Amino acid sequence: MTSKPAYIVRAAVLADAAAIAHVQIESFNAALCNQRLRPFAAQDPDGFLAWHNKRNESIISGGEGSMFWLVAHLPDSQDIAAVARYERVDDACAVPLEPVTDVPFGGPEQIQFFEELDRMHRQFMRSRPHYCLHILATLPARQGQGAASALLRHVSDIADAQGRPIYLEAAPGSLPVYLKNGFTPAGAVLRIPAGTTGIQDSVVTAMIRETA
Repeated sequence: MTSKPAYIVRAAVLADAAAIAHVQIESFNAALCNQRLRPFAAQDPDGFLAWHNKRNESIISGGEGSMFWLVAHLPDSQDIAAVARYERVDDACAVPLEPVTDVPFGGPEQIQFFEELDRMHRQFMRSRPHYCLHILATLPARQGQGAASALLRHVSDIADAQGRPIYLEAAPGSLPVYLKNGFTPAGAVLRIPAGTTGIQDSVVTAMIRETA
């Protein structure tokens, strides 16, 4: 049996912003559920890529406080195979819930969906200090090779060192990698907007990994 490659995980630097956006777009295009969260992205792919790149630069530069990017690549290459965006949260309910008024490349259904995601996060984590994993994305050609698990182990080590659990919302198809890495369903799911596909059966699942 062929062994999986050992990925190197490191904090993203500003020069990684465009490569992270590329991984996001490739992963986005491979998953129907993602397309239903940003249904108008296909109408302006260049704008969608530029939007990702601009926000990535802001996060890496420290412009969004306690939000961070990690990247995973092979030892003999700087080509990024997978990325993770996570946030250190001291109190999910510290700021009153405010209505979501805009979702880039989305419409009313997506606005409602992201507002419900915020409610779900607050419901489970409340005032517990924790980390929130917002994005875990792997290039389709690199899936199943251990890059996502390497990123999850890295975030878990950071959280364990601080005694913090990790919270996330798992998209369809991603449950196995999270279960394998110590996450358990928290008991709530949220249906993804059907959009133009008419498909109604895809949900995201709230999951928590307690400290080791």
